[in-house]
Amino acid sequence: MMGGCFFLIVDGTVNAQKYVQILQAMLDKNGGQFPQNLTFMDDNAPVHRAQIVEDFKRDHGIRSLPWPAHSPVLNPIEHVWDYLSRRVRSRGEAGSLQQLAVWPIEECQVITQDF
Repeated sequence: MMGGCFFLIVDGTVNAQKYVQILQAMLDKNGGQFPQNLTFMDDNAPVHRAQIVEDFKRDHGIRSLPWPAHSPVLNPIEHVWDYLSRRVRSRGEAGSLQQLAVWPIEECQVITQDF
């Protein structure tokens, strides 16, 4: 995955079936395998915990970090989303959806490990 980030523009809402499609797209983009040390940090949203999603993760060796209920402050990825959002907004108005889709990827690639 480029720069440790994977972005996918999703048209509409994400249900369990669509989430499995997203996971499959990530798998395909990664050559059919996820890294051995990959652990998903998804929350307890019903989409993330649906049986079809749990089955897909189990079948593909995807581990999920146990997540306590009602704990958004424990999620460090929220800081990354905030940073990326501010960096993308600082670029001004996107001329197209395609341009807007590239900006977060570019910004993600320059985030240092220290961040």
